[in-house]
Amino acid sequence: MSRYSDGKVRDIPDGLSKQESGPLFKENFEILDRLLKEDQPTIHSHAGLIDGTDMRLIPKPVSSIPTKATVFSNQSINWIARNGDGWLQYPIGDPAGVKQQLHELIEKTDADEIMAHTDIFDHKALLRSYEILAQAAVN
Repeated sequence: MSRYSDGKVRDIPDGLSKQESGPLFKENFEILDRLLKEDQPTIHSHAGLIDGTDMRLIPKPVSSIPTKATVFSNQSINWIARNGDGWLQYPIGDPAGVKQQLHELIEKTDADEIMAHTDIFDHKALLRSYEILAQAAVN
């Protein structure tokens, strides 16, 4: 997700329709999954050929590397549950909007718990983000 100079937040790259982004995400996710799980894979994709005969991760992982999808990946909850190790959602807006988005998330997933994390580095903005989330959760 990117914030552009016009202030708008976009969840898909410019020039790519929402319908096109789902299959592209799935293909790239599958490429990443193979690169992380297979020894020296050879992969043919829309981007060309990946010849894995001379590839290795440095340092070599001692356990699997978790992969997560976002709500913007345009994949079903079932696909994400089968293929990913988690799901990320980015509620944006005022408390009422965030509350609606959280309720939709709970309805889709039947979740009984939501964990919140933010990568906001400005301390005032970080606190405001959690205030909005708290307001959405209690109202």
